[in-house]
Amino acid sequence: MSAGSEKFAWKLYPDVPRVCAACGRELRVVDVGRVHTEVDYSSGQGKASSVFYCVEHIHEGYAA
Repeated sequence: MSAGSEKFAWKLYPDVPRVCAACGRELRVVDVGRVHTEVDYSSGQGKASSVFYCVEHIHEGYAA
């Protein structure tokens, strides 16, 4: 089990929908396999956006 500071927490991502980006399944904390964050620099400023992937789709979304 991870230490308290290493555990995933929803409060770190308050505005991100709690669904898998690949399959759309509602997620619980234990279902989150990966958090993918991209930074968009096209507007001249970096704007980060994050999505969650479930444990079944942990490798989806790379190089997308």
